[in-house]
Amino acid sequence: MRSFEVRQRSRLPRCVLIILVIAAVLYVAGLNSHWRFQRDSALYMDLARSMLEGRGYTHDYAPCTKYTPGFPIMLAVTGAVFGMPETLSDSFLAFKVLEVVLGLGCIGLSYLVFRELSISRAVLVTAFVLLAFSRTLYYYSAHIMTDVPFTFFALAALYLGLRMVRESGWRSWAACVAAALVIVLASSIRPVGPLLCLAVPAGLWLRRGALKEWKSNLGKTAVLWSVPVLFLVFMELGGLQYFRGKAHSHRVITLAVVLVRKFPRHIRGLSDALLGTGLHPSGAILALVMMVGLVRALRMGERLLSIFAVLLMGVIVAGGWPLGRRYLLPAVPVMYLWLVLGGVTIGAWLGRWWAFWTPRR
Repeated sequence: MRSFEVRQRSRLPRCVLIILVIAAVLYVAGLNSHWRFQRDSALYMDLARSMLEGRGYTHDYAPCTKYTPGFPIMLAVTGAVFGMPETLSDSFLAFKVLEVVLGLGCIGLSYLVFRELSISRAVLVTAFVLLAFSRTLYYYSAHIMTDVPFTFFALAALYLGLRMVRESGWRSWAACVAAALVIVLASSIRPVGPLLCLAVPAGLWLRRGALKEWKSNLGKTAVLWSVPVLFLVFMELGGLQYFRGKAHSHRVITLAVVLVRKFPRHIRGLSDALLGTGLHPSGAILALVMMVGLVRALRMGERLLSIFAVLLMGVIVAGGWPLGRRYLLPAVPVMYLWLVLGGVTIGAWLGRWWAFWTPRR
């Protein structure tokens, strides 16, 4: 059985380059300068305008302590360069371009992440095609919201985490420091960013021979935790409600209750996020295939990506939300990988089972 812990790199396949070009054409073709109303989007734009006008991080002339400042700062920088729209009829093209660039960046990063895994080229290309033409990623790349920016930095942190595990010496430490800084950026965009502080170190410790390198692993874990923790402490001391109202003991009870009560909605959410359809049978089939793919990935030694995706889904459910496409977007690349691995595993099993019932037998 091939292990994920042995990297096999190759140059960029021609088919992947063609897919990237086609995806870029589709994303650019969907660009427009019109405002697409979303409640959160309007709030982020208002925070960006407030910072540019010298009123600080305020909303409706009151300090904003509920929303993390990462994305509004990105909008403020964009507005400082290209100008902030004054009315809804003004051009929002610069902000749409920002989202499209990050959306295409998610596609490129997904290829780099898949390439770090020792999987067959067919599995890599199939998972990459599914992500490149994902309806969910394309849809949210047209909205001025945090979904695509957070997905971009989450994928960057996962990629750097994989490089940290694969490399040795100063290259590994450089990837570790870079991953810690990217986790800070991801955490400044969404409160679920610290999940990466659990997933990335898991790639260090849950692998063959990890205990032989325990000193190095302890040092890297300290870096991966200390830098984001300092940022979170700074946010809390600054009055930002990063965790308050989000982390409570009753979330564990909520996780069990919501998982059962909203199970049909979770199934529809999986189908909607991956295939763009809310049909119950397709969602149930997808869930089954992904479970098989998750088990296959874990048996092959992959820990980092799978743990992040599982933790993210657990937080979504524990928060009382269904597994919808917006919240699942950062885990969608990993879910596509599970889907392909699960399909290959089930196909191989069916092939062996079918071969047993030959006419001769």
